[in-house]
Amino acid sequence: MTISELGTSCMNTLNDLVDKSSSSKEDGRHALVDDFRGRFRIWAANIGALRPESSPKSLDYRVREADDMKSSIMSGLGRIKESGTSAYDVFESNYFLGRFWGVWIVGAYESVIVTWVCDFIRQ
Repeated sequence: MTISELGTSCMNTLNDLVDKSSSSKEDGRHALVDDFRGRFRIWAANIGALRPESSPKSLDYRVREADDMKSSIMSGLGRIKESGTSAYDVFESNYFLGRFWGVWIVGAYESVIVTWVCDFIRQ
């Protein structure tokens, strides 16, 4: 799998999460998730994470000879995808889990995304 493919998968997961959270506008969860999607979109656009692997402007192309860097990026994107999927599952079952549990998971999701993206950008 390429950075572009995994990045696109992350973007799709975040889009699904924003759609699923639209019923939570009154408690702020939708705005929070929408903000994360925007941050991810900006980060991905700035470094070419969603561009085709063959494009010289793509992140895949730029790290093609740096296996450690590519591995680190793929790991971070994998965590974003996993966190987004977990948060989606919480929104999906929020009726059964209750409001507190959903807020807790979204808070944990916020921490993972923001921390990883900020740390990665600083590198």
